[in-house]
Amino acid sequence: MFSRQVQEDRVTRTFASAHFRYLRDQADEDLQTLAKAQSSNGHETVLQEARMEASALREELTKLSDAPAGNAVDRMDEIQHKSKSLEDSLR
Repeated sequence: MFSRQVQEDRVTRTFASAHFRYLRDQADEDLQTLAKAQSSNGHETVLQEARMEASALREELTKLSDAPAGNAVDRMDEIQHKSKSLEDSLR
């Protein structure tokens, strides 16, 4: 829903930046959780991939929080894809 609002220019730049920072902070928490996670039964590769995806997502969210509005809109689809990839790799 938030990404759609940004894409449709229905939120202020200040609000969007603040929300991207909030999402970045949530990604930081996920990274901390993944850093503490232990793999079992040969799933180390999956865990490592999840860590890399979470790190990339955090980096994108950092860029979005500082990006001009037009650039933020252009990046939304990619971030949604990265988020979905992270969720899938954690299952």
